[in-house]
Amino acid sequence: MKTLYDAARYVEFKDEREASSNVGFTGEIQGISAGCQYKNDQPIKVTMEMLFELGRGPQAQGREKTYRYWVAVTDRNREILRETNPAAREANFEELKATAADPARARLYLRKTSMMASLDLARSIS
Repeated sequence: MKTLYDAARYVEFKDEREASSNVGFTGEIQGISAGCQYKNDQPIKVTMEMLFELGRGPQAQGREKTYRYWVAVTDRNREILRETNPAAREANFEELKATAADPARARLYLRKTSMMASLDLARSIS
């Protein structure tokens, strides 16, 4: 299992000015390991471990940070992996195939599942 470099990193900058003195909160996925098991017609069971490195730069406000990007990706994937209904699993797979076949939908999907959409949201809040 691999992580995409850009998707694994999160860096907040004050006033969107990229400089070390403007860094707020940071985060990076350092490693992922996974294993799966399946027996007969039972759902696949996946066990994952993720190692995060989180930090506070000089412009970090407060002592707590919710990293919404990773929460959204993890929650969505967890729900997909928990699905036990074969018809629902097939529908999810068909939806992904349709998204991949349509360049406009694929672009929106990539923005949503990458840090780009999260950065847009962060900019709109601050």
